[in-house]
Amino acid sequence: MNISLELVNDGALIVAGILIARSFFRTRTYNVDFYPSQTFLYNSFTVLLVGAYLITVGVLAQLALYFKEGQYLPFSAFFVLVALIGLFALFLSDRLRKRMKRFLSRHFKRPLYDYRKEWMNFTESTGTVTEVEDLCAVVAAMISKTFETLSVSVWIFDDAEENLRLCGSTDFSGRERDETGSIGKEMTEFTRILQNTHLPADFDYTRDELPGDFEGLDDNFFEKAHIQYCVPLAAGDSFLGVITLSKRVGEEPLTIEDFDLLGTIAGQVAAILLNLMLAERLRKAREMEAFQTMSAFFVHDLKNLASKLSLTMQNLPVHFDNPEFRKDALQTISQSLDKMNMMSSRLTSLSQKLELHLVDTDINKVVKNTLSGLDVSIREKLVQKPGTAPKVAIDPEQIQKVLLNLILNAHEAIGDTDAGEIVITSGREGNGVFLSVRDNGCGMSKKFIGESLFHPFQTTKNQGMGIGLYHSKTIIEAHKGKIEVESKEGKGSEFRVLLP
Repeated sequence: MNISLELVNDGALIVAGILIARSFFRTRTYNVDFYPSQTFLYNSFTVLLVGAYLITVGVLAQLALYFKEGQYLPFSAFFVLVALIGLFALFLSDRLRKRMKRFLSRHFKRPLYDYRKEWMNFTESTGTVTEVEDLCAVVAAMISKTFETLSVSVWIFDDAEENLRLCGSTDFSGRERDETGSIGKEMTEFTRILQNTHLPADFDYTRDELPGDFEGLDDNFFEKAHIQYCVPLAAGDSFLGVITLSKRVGEEPLTIEDFDLLGTIAGQVAAILLNLMLAERLRKAREMEAFQTMSAFFVHDLKNLASKLSLTMQNLPVHFDNPEFRKDALQTISQSLDKMNMMSSRLTSLSQKLELHLVDTDINKVVKNTLSGLDVSIREKLVQKPGTAPKVAIDPEQIQKVLLNLILNAHEAIGDTDAGEIVITSGREGNGVFLSVRDNGCGMSKKFIGESLFHPFQTTKNQGMGIGLYHSKTIIEAHKGKIEVESKEGKGSEFRVLLP
């Protein structure tokens, strides 16, 4: 051995270290991920335990020599061996091995999934879904593709029928899906058992040794429902349903990392499902509230009309020979029928889908035709100021309804005062036309304009239903236009309709 070459060896190591450090600084490759194999990790635990045993025996030998108690060394070594055997037995338990595998998978194993990619796929697939069944179908297809599973089904708990119903599946489709009612009842019992026994999600339901709690189920239940794994859908304290999976392609079992990702997906799906269900309940509650409000207004007006007709019928036998009474009675009946027909037409227009028949029309001609059909008492208080305006593509009949409604509202606002006036102005504005109806009547408060105006069943009139302005706004928006309002209490209001 030539000792003099050690100096050359040390110098070469120093130069090599400097070059390696320089290469790191140039390439900036500081983030290095090191993933040992699973076999290496499991064997390392065995080596660590054996090494711990040998080190412990060595320490005991040193202590025995120090205290001159060497005769007890074999007993101490045997005690340590028995303790380590007990430790090995503990490590062989299913729960501890499962926890150890999960720990190794999370902290030492290379990730099986690109979670950023999986999260983006999940949000893109479910971001635009607004129906529960559509969401379940999307989730079932995504899980089947991600985990290469032959069959995935999403079962949702139905509050009305108090059982589970199939909402999305990659396996049951068409007629087979309609025939899953009997399976749904067994699924309800199955999930009840799951909630009470707290079985793990990765429990293999296809094996022979099933817990005694499942004895009440049909022997072929898991085969009929295509269940090998099951993941609950729960958001907070709300149990929403379950996701069931069958065998994978190649019959490979799901790993710990598979169940981690599957559990995350189930949690997000449960949160979205809960939001969709709450939104559906809110929509139904609003519909019921609107129906009750509409019914109250409708019944109130009908009750008033019925009172008038009832009074007329009571007086009819007494005053039948009076020509003036008969004339008033016929007029009352006619007005009541007109009122009923008007109420029905307004309610019908509120529920039906608006269809436009666009025609190039002069807005001033629409105003003229509308005014010609008004009562003389209304026309006396009208002032028309037409301006030059190009023809626009509108539905004349629908725009005439809007103008008529604005004029009638203005007439009711000014009342029977002699100073009351309604000014109608029309003309060009930008690339379109405008139509203005201004009155000097009672006006409206800012609070009513901001919170109630243009909303159905909101009105300041004693006998109004609050439908006219709502319908008018719907017509204008269907024309891609807008309606604006300015009003002051005691000074009047102005409505401006802008049409492109």
